[in-house]
Amino acid sequence: TYIMGHEKAKQSFLKSACCEGVNIIEGNRGLFDGVNNEGTHSTYELARTLQSPVIIVQDVSKVTRTAAAFILGCKNLDTEHNIKAVILNQVAGKRHENLVRNAIEDLTGIPVIGAIPKLPDNLILPSRYFGLITPSEFKKKSALLHELESIIQNSVNINKVLEIAKAAPQI
Repeated sequence: TYIMGHEKAKQSFLKSACCEGVNIIEGNRGLFDGVNNEGTHSTYELARTLQSPVIIVQDVSKVTRTAAAFILGCKNLDTEHNIKAVILNQVAGKRHENLVRNAIEDLTGIPVIGAIPKLPDNLILPSRYFGLITPSEFKKKSALLHELESIIQNSVNINKVLEIAKAAPQI
C-alpha cells in the first residue's frame, strides 16, 4: 500500500492470486508496524484491504504466558476481528507448547493451530541482510524444502489453515 496505494495493491493481488487455491500473504515486520505510530501501510492494513483472515506466526522463544499477552494486545488492536488463529514458532518441547497454547487460548479465545519446534541450524533457510537468498543461489534447496514440508505437516493443522482461508470473503 505504501508504493501503490490500497486499490492498486488490491488489483495487483487479484491479478496474481490463484483463484482455485489458497493465497498466502507474508507480512512485513509486525502485524501493525507501518510508517507511523498509527500503523499506516502495515500488514494489518493490507489484510483489511484484501479482507484477508490473519494467522499470526508467533515466535515463543523463551516465553510462555507473555506470548498470550502479545496476542491479546494484537486482538485488542484488531478492530475488524481478522485474527483467526495463531501458529507457535520456536517451540522448545511439548511442555512449552502446552503452556503457551493454553495461555493463548484461555486468555484470548484465539485458537492455536500449530506448534513448530525449534529447528537446528541446518534446517534454517539461509539469508542475508535484506532477506532470504534467491532459490538459484541455494543448491540444497530441494532437500531442505522436503524436510521443512514434513515438519510443517507434522506441526500445523493444515486443514484448519484451509478452513480459515476458505472462509475469507470473495473480493
